[in-house]
Amino acid sequence: MENLNGSLTVSPPLRILHLEDNPADALLVRDQLASEAVAAEVRHVSGRADFLQALGEGHWDLILADYRLPDYNGLEALKVVRQQHSNLPFILISATLGDAAAVESLKAGATDYILKQQRERLPVAVQRAVMEARERARREAAEEDLRRSEQQYRLLFQGNPHPMRVFDLESLAILEVNEAAAQHYGYIREEFLRMTLTDLRVSEPQREANLPMDLKAQGLVWRHRRKCGDEMDMELIWSPLTFHGKMAALALATDVTARRREIQQNAVFARLSHNLSAVTTASEAARFISAAAEALFHWDDFALDLYAADRHEVVGLLKLTTREGQRVEVPVPRVPQAANALVRRVVLRGAELVATATAGDPTDTTMLAPVRNGDRVIGVLLIQRRLPHSYGPRDVQNLQTLAEQCGGGLQRVQVEEALRNSETLFRSVWENSVDGMRLTDENGLVVAANQAFCRLVGLAPNQLEGQPFTVAYSAKQDPDEMLRRHCHRFRQGIIREKQEHHRILHDHRAVILEITDSYVESGGKPHLLLSLFRDATSHRRLEEQLRQSQKLEAIGQLAGGIAHDFNNILTIILGHATLLTMAKLDAKSLVSAQQIKQASERAAGLTRQLLAFGRKQIYNPRPLDLNRVVGKLTDLLARLLGEDIALQINFSSQPVVISADVSMMEQILLNLSVNSRDAMPRGGQLTIRMSPCHVDEAHTSRVAEARVGRFIRLSHSDTGEGIPPENLARIFEPFFTTKELGKGTGLGLATVFGIVKQHEGWVEVESELGKGTTFHIYFAASNEAAMDPEHSDTQFHARKGTETILVVEDERDLREIVTRTLNLNGYRVFQAVDGRDALQIWTEHQHQIDLLFTDIVMPGGLNGRELAERFLADKPGLKVIFSSGYGADTLGKNFKLDPKLNFLQKPYLPQTLSRVIRHCLDEESLT
Repeated sequence: MENLNGSLTVSPPLRILHLEDNPADALLVRDQLASEAVAAEVRHVSGRADFLQALGEGHWDLILADYRLPDYNGLEALKVVRQQHSNLPFILISATLGDAAAVESLKAGATDYILKQQRERLPVAVQRAVMEARERARREAAEEDLRRSEQQYRLLFQGNPHPMRVFDLESLAILEVNEAAAQHYGYIREEFLRMTLTDLRVSEPQREANLPMDLKAQGLVWRHRRKCGDEMDMELIWSPLTFHGKMAALALATDVTARRREIQQNAVFARLSHNLSAVTTASEAARFISAAAEALFHWDDFALDLYAADRHEVVGLLKLTTREGQRVEVPVPRVPQAANALVRRVVLRGAELVATATAGDPTDTTMLAPVRNGDRVIGVLLIQRRLPHSYGPRDVQNLQTLAEQCGGGLQRVQVEEALRNSETLFRSVWENSVDGMRLTDENGLVVAANQAFCRLVGLAPNQLEGQPFTVAYSAKQDPDEMLRRHCHRFRQGIIREKQEHHRILHDHRAVILEITDSYVESGGKPHLLLSLFRDATSHRRLEEQLRQSQKLEAIGQLAGGIAHDFNNILTIILGHATLLTMAKLDAKSLVSAQQIKQASERAAGLTRQLLAFGRKQIYNPRPLDLNRVVGKLTDLLARLLGEDIALQINFSSQPVVISADVSMMEQILLNLSVNSRDAMPRGGQLTIRMSPCHVDEAHTSRVAEARVGRFIRLSHSDTGEGIPPENLARIFEPFFTTKELGKGTGLGLATVFGIVKQHEGWVEVESELGKGTTFHIYFAASNEAAMDPEHSDTQFHARKGTETILVVEDERDLREIVTRTLNLNGYRVFQAVDGRDALQIWTEHQHQIDLLFTDIVMPGGLNGRELAERFLADKPGLKVIFSSGYGADTLGKNFKLDPKLNFLQKPYLPQTLSRVIRHCLDEESLT
């Protein structure tokens, strides 16, 4: 080191005691000090006992200590050092010392702390700590000397802790002041001696007018101003004396600012507590809090936010600002927002003072404090003044006191407000719920019931409340047993969670109720059972309808598949039987052939009905007016019903047009009428009605298959025996019949169901035993003009021909009977077993072939439709007839065909085949 004369002197090495359990870290410390040329003698100890022994053995310049040791720690070592050596520098070293632990160590008296990751700071920190300790020792020694020399003077005047001054009674000039006055006011002695008492006072005109009287008073409180501009309340006690030959007075001043502020604060807090005890909303409480903050801090901006600790979100409650001297409320969003970093820090650490700087100079002073209720932060309070240095640490403490003062009241208001909102919400739910709600006590008495429950059971509130809950049910439900079970569940605390119960109400209505229970209490009163009721009757009915529809759909798929297999077989049987009847046979053989043919035709009729049920029947939809369809069928229906059944037809006053196949509509009417005739063996009345209608959402909620829109309703009502309820769900199943053996196939209503489904409609049935049955059939209304429902001529007589026909059929026997029939009618025939075989024949003979007669579904990877498309590409004028045991859906949804011309449904008669072939060849080509 360099001494005062400029010559170099060698300083003795520093004596350092190092407490460290890791020898490697101790060695690193030595090396670090040596690398920075810090001369030091370092003694390393690793445990508590060695440390205490070394501490008492010699004089140390510095203590280094690790923060954590196996049997000791740095804070305990620091405590021992401070007990023995108050000024000995002490530095903590740690690898994981956090901010909280660092602050704790500094508060405990540590000089500094070094992270092991920042060990390069160690030499500088050691030198600074030693230098500061030595400087502090020199300063304390000098101060001690000064204190001893001035002790007697201080005892008399300078030593008084209260500001004292001597002033001239005539001019009020200050003649002498003590050190306490200089420190308290901020002026040095020379400045005081150039001042008068009036220079210290804050201007108060009213008091200055009464100055002579005030000067004689004792204990008078004056408003004084420090040199820095801060104002304070000073209580003066003085006595006259002679000072340097002048009439003067010795005045003792006591700063009562804190005391008066405390009195003011107590008054503000008392008023705030009184106000908060009477408020009913959080917004009202916030306004009283802002008024208290105004009285204490004279703010320019005020904000109070509610804080949700679990989500770290704030919701603005009240925000006020000052514009042109007037308080203005600033709208705040009432939606939660994420708390910013400053708010989180205040919530974690407590009240904080923040100075806002513009261009490097402070312009605003802001204070924030957490509002607590116990240990829980429920809000954040913000105060701002638009002047620099407006608030200090004492104001921060006062703001925290204010925040704590209003925390309990604000929390109470929040809880009460939340309770009121909850009660309002519950009342709204109770009154407006679409579900029935009922409160019952432990004895099963109804305490309350909402309007939805009253509507559900058909009773008024006064008919329920105070009565056993069983009053809503029929006596057949065994009310006593129901009450017994209720009381048992109540005592055991058993609840029902969304259970279905079949109940019969007091008015004999059968309902399915979905019931959910829970226990509630209110204001310490005994528990009540809250039950929620939902009428699931219509919902379950719709589910049953859907299951029935799916069941019939599956049966229809099965029926269609079976019909296809039988159609191929029946076509072969019918063909050969027909040819036999045309041959020269003896009488007995001819009768047998005819019976085979008739039986086959009956079987073909059954397969057609199966296809109709499975919605695979070929149909040709076109706009039809049901008025005209039913009108043309009237005579036939009258003959079908007989003389003892009256037929009444109610036509619509306007056209009732639908898109439908006329023959299928006739099939529906005939099948339903046959059923009605059989249901009225002793006569009765059959009524058929057509009417347009609009199906709304209420209708669709009752019927699963219904849909909203414009529809035409065909109603078919009889006064027959009716359908038993147990049979009503099965009436559309194929082969289901209640008729005697041999009097019905069970396919009549199944056919109706399939046709309606194929036309994208639905059927609704109403029946009552002994009164009759009504079928309501819904078809979508059409906006097109109706066409004539007349059939084309069915008496077409086929003539023979000489054209060439390519027959494609994978079933050998069927292919043979078709070829034989065509040969008998003069046609030349090429036979192909599948699509590939047909392509080969086409390649060789396409110029000779006039017509393609092909099955649709065939093996080999090429179906009839694809085959026809290829042929038509080569020869656009080619005539094509498709045939299948399946329905037309096998051709694809986009394939348009005329069932009279180019589609022949299996099974078919040889005559029918000949007629269709000839008809197709004679017509113009389809476009």
